[in-house]
Amino acid sequence: MSFYVCLSHDVDRVRKTFQYISHPAKNLLKGNLRSLSYQIHSIFLKNPYWQFEDIIEIESNYKVKSTFFFLNESYPFKPFSIKTWPLSVGYYNIESKKICEIIKKLDQNGWEIGLHGSYLSYKNKLLLKKEKETLEKIIGHQVIGIRQHFLNMDDNTWKIQKEIGFAYDSTFGNRNNAGFKDEKFNLFTPEGIPDFYIVPMSVMDMSVMNKPDPWSEILRIVDLAEKNDACLVANWHHRVFNENEFPGYRKYYIRLIEECKNRNAVFTTITEYINKKKKNVL
Repeated sequence: MSFYVCLSHDVDRVRKTFQYISHPAKNLLKGNLRSLSYQIHSIFLKNPYWQFEDIIEIESNYKVKSTFFFLNESYPFKPFSIKTWPLSVGYYNIESKKICEIIKKLDQNGWEIGLHGSYLSYKNKLLLKKEKETLEKIIGHQVIGIRQHFLNMDDNTWKIQKEIGFAYDSTFGNRNNAGFKDEKFNLFTPEGIPDFYIVPMSVMDMSVMNKPDPWSEILRIVDLAEKNDACLVANWHHRVFNENEFPGYRKYYIRLIEECKNRNAVFTTITEYINKKKKNVL
């Protein structure tokens, strides 16, 4: 049997803010002068994080569609707590005209739209419900899929998600390492939560690009997926498709698609995969 591949993108940020300072500083400390030069030059670019059109072009060329998880972050800004800046600075207004337009464009052309639950929403039912309703208002129909920001979860997260109308969650996975967490190779239903599906995430861009040989790590996951008739859920954050900003990320995403195509994998959105497989889940 062929294994499944579900491509996905967490849309955390759509523009640079404090990264105009932090990224050059990191490159300077590492002595990476080439990247430092680009980071300085990027100040004058229109928007190096807006990569939707590139993703659409890549996936259209390979005749695949992915799932985009859009974030509606409300974490409070604490100027004197620098460690909280990545949680509160630079997030976008999901109801802005430009964001609404790209969400609608993706939705109307066959890409799946899901919610990227905000940093604290995994334990806040009212907040998560509000975020879901805001996204549904934008696209004009129900949103049934979610992945929590930073992969945050606790023992009640799935219960909360089900109660407010989600049909599946794709948070379950490893934050720092690629692989099938707890050897969960396909969707499953949590105990005590019927008709709600968990689709594990098996490879995320950050979890392979921090390895000495990213491609070997990707191939290891593809081999496991093929061997176990699994569902390989890949998460490439939308902003990393700028090769100057994130060298190698775009290239390895394309190679992943090509490798799985060569192995006759079945590409679907996450909802399409669930609809094909849920009858086999107890």
